[in-house]
Amino acid sequence: MSTTLRDVARKAGVSKSTVSRVLNGSGYVSQETRQRVMETLQALDFQPNTVARSLVQGKTRTIALIVPSINTPFFAELARRAEDVAYRRGYAVMVCNTDEDPEREAVYLRLVQQKQVDGVIVCPARTTSRLLRSLARNRLPIVFVDRTMANVHADTVTTDNAEGAFAAVKHLLSRGHRRIGIVSGPQEIPVMRERLAGWKRALLEEGIEPDAGLIWSGAPTEETGKQAVRHFLALKPPPTAIFTSCCPLTLGVLSALRQQGIRIPQNMALVGFDDFEAASLLDPPLTVVAQPIPTIATVATKLLLERVEGRNDHPAHLVVKTNLVIRKSCAPIQQAQRR
Repeated sequence: MSTTLRDVARKAGVSKSTVSRVLNGSGYVSQETRQRVMETLQALDFQPNTVARSLVQGKTRTIALIVPSINTPFFAELARRAEDVAYRRGYAVMVCNTDEDPEREAVYLRLVQQKQVDGVIVCPARTTSRLLRSLARNRLPIVFVDRTMANVHADTVTTDNAEGAFAAVKHLLSRGHRRIGIVSGPQEIPVMRERLAGWKRALLEEGIEPDAGLIWSGAPTEETGKQAVRHFLALKPPPTAIFTSCCPLTLGVLSALRQQGIRIPQNMALVGFDDFEAASLLDPPLTVVAQPIPTIATVATKLLLERVEGRNDHPAHLVVKTNLVIRKSCAPIQQAQRR
């Protein structure tokens, strides 16, 4: 015979409503009582009837996280942090990977409709999506993260990408570099346009006209980073510093420079956008523009759950600041010129 709420309540010495609050992640329950109830649930191997509960509540207590690439450090950590926040509130997270493909994104959005998830955190593959607009009009709670979409009733949590790139290039300029290459992702992706704009603004403020030959754009992959290095080294003169717009591009540049025998920072200065676990362990440790991923994930998830639970109906548009983490990959120009 299956264990009931009444059995759990009797064993834990609490009321049925307290057990229900613990299961639903709603209402106040002291930490001591919550722990006792959770231990009792485990001891009795209680299996809640989630289907019946979702029918009663009109909710599945499931949210979707739709991102371009779960393999990148940014989105991998974002997913983990969002899951932690959701789990503590009694929600499960369904993670979907689009590979920057709008058609694949549409497949997952239709799945979201069919599964009747309670809300979606999404980094859209494109700046327009008829399906996303339709879901928003039908009052599905949506939070855009990292990228935005115009004229959609939804919360947004983004990074000040232009300012982060500006700070990175200003740091290189302060070290005496004037020929600074940028490896960028596709310009149809707003964050990549913003980071390119930050690169340009930093140069213009120093009276340096941006050189189109020092811009390399492509898919945000390691291969694009390798192609960029081959292009830059063929220039006369080549750049003395490189700024990369995301982690996969950074890894590609690092790999290609090593293959070419170009030493960092002696022969080439390098700054990457996005910190990652190994960045501080490299030789030399890599200077990066770090995004506060725990803050982004926590704020985005809490905003979504507030909307899911009917406690917020006014879209918030939050822009978080980046932090330039200076390590040892940017030597002064005098050193970088010794080839």
